[in-house]
Amino acid sequence: MSPPSSTQVELLILGAGWTSKFLIPLLESNDVPFAATSRNGRQGTIPFNFDPSSENNEQYRCLPDATTVLITFPVTENVKALVDGYQRVRKHVSVNWIQLGSTGSFKQSAGWVDRHAGIEHVPRSVQEGELLKHASATVLHLAGLWGSGKRYPVYWVKRIAPNKTALAAKGSLHLIHGEDVARAILATHRNFGKLAGQRWCISDLRVYDWWELVSSWAPSVQNGECDTAEDPRLWVKQLMGERGVRALPRPMEQLGRTLDCWEFWEVIGISPTVTLHSAIAYTA
Repeated sequence: MSPPSSTQVELLILGAGWTSKFLIPLLESNDVPFAATSRNGRQGTIPFNFDPSSENNEQYRCLPDATTVLITFPVTENVKALVDGYQRVRKHVSVNWIQLGSTGSFKQSAGWVDRHAGIEHVPRSVQEGELLKHASATVLHLAGLWGSGKRYPVYWVKRIAPNKTALAAKGSLHLIHGEDVARAILATHRNFGKLAGQRWCISDLRVYDWWELVSSWAPSVQNGECDTAEDPRLWVKQLMGERGVRALPRPMEQLGRTLDCWEFWEVIGISPTVTLHSAIAYTA
């Protein structure tokens, strides 16, 4: 039986996906020792694929000892096996766990929603609760991720507003840039005691109005100066008249569900740095 990896790191990233594009450079620039896994061991990561049905602890022996383990993927079953299996083969048992979640897990009520709102009873959120129960853990519920590749809201316009009816139903949009996700993770690792045992709601502290964004970004289908029937910007103007909206963005009470994520940033003592307004140069 082989011993666990002798490497000691501060942060072990289980699942080096999209978030790691921002997190790994931040860890490197801050001289934070880390290791990361992927299914196939690409780009120097450790090959690892969590099998929730297996009680064989050997799958965890390739992983290094870590102060904090970050789970970037949704766990929908048997998260306790992951925690127990990792810790059984460690030389120490003092491990903190960070699970990345989604703000979509909070109940979909209209009006202001913060981290104290109820949680939807789905497999993902149930396992998050099990993690909080069985380990020293915290769950970071992230708003819409953007900031790399095609993950820019300007590219989402055609999908969310294929017609006027679809656009009419769109209210608020909440976002968090990858750079701020990385900063939030590192701050959580460094201030774990302030966040342990709780769920946290994370956005860039803005509530965006989809109508305003569509009217600014929708690609025009016109050749001249006149609106055409298939121009999403015309739909916005029509909807404003039909709903009595005098200017954009709409008032909060007309946007439906709005997230209050202030508490997280206050507790860790930093603020988000990238918003759509600060990144206005990004266009289709």
